[in-house]
Amino acid sequence: MKHFIRISSIVAMTTISLVSGVHAQIRTPIATEPLSTTQAGPAPYNAKAVATTPTSASVSWDAMSGVRAYTVVRTRTDDAACCVSQSSLLTTPSWTDAALEAGKEYSFVISALYSDGRTGATEVVAATPMPELPSVRLPRGAELSSAEGVLRLTPCAQKSSGGPGPASISSTIGTPAGARFSWTSVPGSGVNYVVDRAPLGTTSWTLVGSTCGGPSPLYVRDYTVEVRDLAGGVSPNGRYVYRITAIASNGAAGWNTYHFDVPCRYAPNMQASVSGSTVSLTWDDGGNCGAGMSSLPPDTYTLSSSFGFTKTKSNYSWNKETIYGVPAGTHTFTMVGNYRTGGSTRTPPSSINVVVAY
Repeated sequence: MKHFIRISSIVAMTTISLVSGVHAQIRTPIATEPLSTTQAGPAPYNAKAVATTPTSASVSWDAMSGVRAYTVVRTRTDDAACCVSQSSLLTTPSWTDAALEAGKEYSFVISALYSDGRTGATEVVAATPMPELPSVRLPRGAELSSAEGVLRLTPCAQKSSGGPGPASISSTIGTPAGARFSWTSVPGSGVNYVVDRAPLGTTSWTLVGSTCGGPSPLYVRDYTVEVRDLAGGVSPNGRYVYRITAIASNGAAGWNTYHFDVPCRYAPNMQASVSGSTVSLTWDDGGNCGAGMSSLPPDTYTLSSSFGFTKTKSNYSWNKETIYGVPAGTHTFTMVGNYRTGGSTRTPPSSINVVVAY
């Protein structure tokens, strides 16, 4: 009997030891896996590249939360293996590349390096530094060819002054219908300006406007001149070059250029609610179309319906509409944004179906 008890004690002790060992394995800590430095993070928004001199370009983007640094990689668009350069680690959302060749297009990619190890890279943005054009002397009454036949300089050459073209051009948010920008006034009194536009790489010039008249008014201030292209004829996703020519009465003329990539056209996002026969619609302002692309919102919106209701109004004071007495049934409401131009430029239509049952 004593022998049997001793064996049972050994078995019991062995069993306890095995169970204890199993629990010890379960309590073993599992090593955490560090975040990979290649894990995707948000790409910087509103990336832009603008040529600032014949040999430099300025790259900018919106600051991102949680970023420890940014980098910019530059290549030449026509030869990705040529002229590769990378910025140092940047802590501010901008970079100037001053080692470019005039007349060549360069591509830039901005990467955000986050504190938790993630990275996010933008799509390519491009800029083309243009050679500095000298001031030229034209005889009084000279004409400069354009798509409209002639770009007449004579009406703009009746006042004193003269010299080179605008020294610097500053961009503002453009529209799918055309660019919007300003430039530093040329020194001297009574300088006149002519602005024309052509698809990039062509000489098919369209008159945009001048201080002597044209489709688009020029706003001349003490130190700057501003224009918004209202001439029409701009194609979606197109690339254009604008030429700003300064003319003096003695025949001296100079010019500078500005490159413009047509921004996307944003379809307003509509929301609807129904109460009896009353339909309430709301929408956003159509100023951003994703992927970091921004454009000036439409000048007006047109709201129409399948049962006959229609209304057009300025978007600056109109982002909701209440419609009373809507007939029973299913109705489609459609919204488009209209840009003020010499042609017809609209956003893609945005529609919503509403069911009225009473």
